[in-house]
Amino acid sequence: MAFTLHTSALKVDGSIKSRVLDFIGKLNSDPTGVGLHIEPIHHSRDKRVRTGRVNVFWRAVLFKLNENGGTHWLIYGFFPHDKAIELAKKITLDFNPVSGVSEIHVVDKVDHEEFDAQLSAQKEQDPVEDASAAGAPSAGAPVVESGAEAGADVPPGTAEPPAEVPAAGPHDVVFGDKPLAETLGALTDEQLRDQLGLSPKYIAEARAVSSVDALLTVLDRVSAPEWQADALLDLAAGSSIDEVQAKLDIAGSAGADAAADDARDDDERLLKGLRAPAARLTFADFGDDQEELRRVFEDNDFSAWRVFLHPEQRRYARQNYKGPFRLTGGAGTGKTVVLVHRAVRLAYGKGEGIYGKGSDAIGAGTPPRVVLTTFTSTLADSLVEQVQKLDAVPPRASGLGQDGMHIKHVDALVSEVLMNAEEDELALAAQSVLGTARTTVIQRRADNKDELWQRVATMYAEQLPGRGSDEEFLRYEYQQIVLPNGITERKEYLRVRRPNRGVRLSRGQRDAVWDAFEAYRAQGSGAESVSWEESRHIAAAVLAARARAVDVPGAGAAQRRDGYVADHVLIDEGQDLTPGAWIFLRALAPEGRNDMFLAEDAHQRIYGKPIVLSRMGIQIVGRSRRLRLNYRTTRKILNFAMQILEGHTFVDSDGDAATLHGYRSVRDGYAPKVQGFATPDEEAEHIGQLVRSWLEYAQQEGHRPEEMGILVRNTRQQADIVRRLGEAGITVKSADRGKMPTGAPVVLTMHRAKGTEFVNVVLMGVGEDVIPAKMLRRMTSEEAREDFLLRERSLLYVAATRARDNLYVTYVGKQSPMLPVGEE
Repeated sequence: MAFTLHTSALKVDGSIKSRVLDFIGKLNSDPTGVGLHIEPIHHSRDKRVRTGRVNVFWRAVLFKLNENGGTHWLIYGFFPHDKAIELAKKITLDFNPVSGVSEIHVVDKVDHEEFDAQLSAQKEQDPVEDASAAGAPSAGAPVVESGAEAGADVPPGTAEPPAEVPAAGPHDVVFGDKPLAETLGALTDEQLRDQLGLSPKYIAEARAVSSVDALLTVLDRVSAPEWQADALLDLAAGSSIDEVQAKLDIAGSAGADAAADDARDDDERLLKGLRAPAARLTFADFGDDQEELRRVFEDNDFSAWRVFLHPEQRRYARQNYKGPFRLTGGAGTGKTVVLVHRAVRLAYGKGEGIYGKGSDAIGAGTPPRVVLTTFTSTLADSLVEQVQKLDAVPPRASGLGQDGMHIKHVDALVSEVLMNAEEDELALAAQSVLGTARTTVIQRRADNKDELWQRVATMYAEQLPGRGSDEEFLRYEYQQIVLPNGITERKEYLRVRRPNRGVRLSRGQRDAVWDAFEAYRAQGSGAESVSWEESRHIAAAVLAARARAVDVPGAGAAQRRDGYVADHVLIDEGQDLTPGAWIFLRALAPEGRNDMFLAEDAHQRIYGKPIVLSRMGIQIVGRSRRLRLNYRTTRKILNFAMQILEGHTFVDSDGDAATLHGYRSVRDGYAPKVQGFATPDEEAEHIGQLVRSWLEYAQQEGHRPEEMGILVRNTRQQADIVRRLGEAGITVKSADRGKMPTGAPVVLTMHRAKGTEFVNVVLMGVGEDVIPAKMLRRMTSEEAREDFLLRERSLLYVAATRARDNLYVTYVGKQSPMLPVGEE
């Protein structure tokens, strides 16, 4: 017995989840068992379709396929009884001979004579119970309509979704999208049909609209197969037919030779089409893995990422690369999903190793050393959880250099190297980084709260040149120019290139700045401490020295491998890493196949400065791709979030302007609400009412309380709203460091929210005196001010894109100038 799941099957009413799991268990044990009522439906379009009894009101709609003498069940979904019967009459499972993908369609007209002939033949081999058996609801029972469901409950705090295709509004943001007349309009129906296998019905629908936003609405309304919708959206965004074929990994015209010679496609071909790469957008093949099937249902569609990988995502998770590879994409596009899938795959030794396949290569029996890392400890904890959800028992390593997967944030890895280094290694490394041989490098100072910078800036205020007197300037000059170039002497600083620093310095000014750097290093030595950024460079120097000792010309693969602590390094949230972090990560593994894989989004940079990776020894040229499809949030929320970034330039790790061209969501939903209040008391009272109503709705729908998040700018706001809601009798929990709390709505800062998602989100206190933060007023450097404002926009963008279904924004007084205008 084997199972395949359609994405719609995850949309299970919370009240029947346990019944659904029980139904699947019984179906696996004995599909002929009493109470299941697995039966074909009179006058259905497809002989394979069945319905099954979940309880007195709900029924499953599924397809029965024969596979190698056994049964393979394709579960389409769970519906109220009458709706299930109606749907089962119309639904068909078909093979697309051009694309090689199996598809589910709803056919309005039913050929009753054809059905009766099919049913007669089927009854001879598959006796069924009477369809009128107990289990049907009584007359007058509610029936849920398809599409925008008639009478369906609307989540509190939201507006009804539009019933018609919306016209482009004044705030619709299009990042470089071309008019459809120049994209889809340049392709003929024959090209779309014969080269891609697109349905004439969906082609006609696409021809009838004039904007990408309208196309999204139409494709959602007509329930087009996901791969066809994805193809049309890519074509509308300007992709060529060849690019779409490559992205979705579909057969194209080459698949035509797979056409059936019979009006009804056979089960073998249908099963093959269900396993095609593009089909994995819609179908997940579980085989006989009942435990994994149960895990997915228990976590609802929050677990969909584990099994429904886009073909493009799957390619990046599996493909071998000759060197470092970079994956970019906006919030919610699945970069971390790809990273986790790839890390697990590499940990099982399924990717090519750094040393190739020659006779001198490391043997296939040698487990790889995989490092999966990110910027903060909370993000690293999230990676651990996601790896465990994907694979409960992947090969794990307890430390660097050991076989298996090692998951820690970057600074924890740095600490691991420094703590395990010999004193002479530390002394030599410190000499190369700081210019003095020191072993007191374990105690560290926070880079952004380093009192030594404040002290030095004050000491040299009169000698430093203009904008160079700014503490922010000194710190970033040191981090981006001095440390990455290994500068330990004045003469080196006087002639080093300073690209993209924004402040020109004469020779005399460089002299004065170097005086400040020498004073900073001397005071750090006296305090027997280093900054975190200095420690990253020192740890990198330790690793580099070890590698130089063994990675020499003529050395064998095993000898070379011993000079490093990792074979594969995978990095999430790369946009927030510092130069020292990148140089350290580069030193973990030797250069070669699948050595580094990094995910980043320049629009989500909320820490530090932009980095050009080539200057850190990481060569990406020709190995960078971008994801465009947002799987998390609705397009109205996404459009709202993109307006925060509109009109501003964000730089990627190539030093180029990052683009959101083609970035989109295929999920329809409710527009964000923005509401102002006169006092904090009024704001808190309204949020309390909203939380209560959402909790009631969540209980009805089977959502967990922690799927609601209240995001604030700072910890003061966090403590205040927790207190106020508590006084009102509403329990919420603060998320600080460590795992996300459960059992109640979560209150967390916008920075802490990085890497999370919630069904419902409140962005609280987004007033003009909160975002941008008041520290902007203390900045004297125009360069620092501009970069800070970009990070504040990115922070608000990150916060807004944590919401999946509903976004509610509040403020006291006047709203932040960075906040788009939403619905009041």
